[in-house]
Amino acid sequence: MTPSEWAQMTFQAPPIVESAVYNSTEEFDDLLDNQNWYPYRFSKEQPEARRSLLATTNREKSKLNAILEDIATMVYSQRGRSISARQFLFQYGRLRAWRGQLPDVLSSFEDGDEKVLPHVLYLL
Repeated sequence: MTPSEWAQMTFQAPPIVESAVYNSTEEFDDLLDNQNWYPYRFSKEQPEARRSLLATTNREKSKLNAILEDIATMVYSQRGRSISARQFLFQYGRLRAWRGQLPDVLSSFEDGDEKVLPHVLYLL
């Protein structure tokens, strides 16, 4: 029986699995970011190519996911007393800091006329 199954059978919180957070830039990141992405809407359409920003987007998603996992753990594994305002504000501060530290190539879409890719848009 796995630890997770045992936790379910005994009504305990399952063990926390740490997610990987990728802060470093790797050798092929520029190659992935500069690959073309085509927003096809119709089969005969020849859309303008856009940078995929795949590596940068995934790196930032991994950072966001680590914060969201901590929030989910705080919300769903709290026993007894309720969540304090300090705990809530700490997590909110982490989210704001993450958003403020997004690379310009992702965060500058909000103010410009550049078209946003779907996998980048939800980060904003």
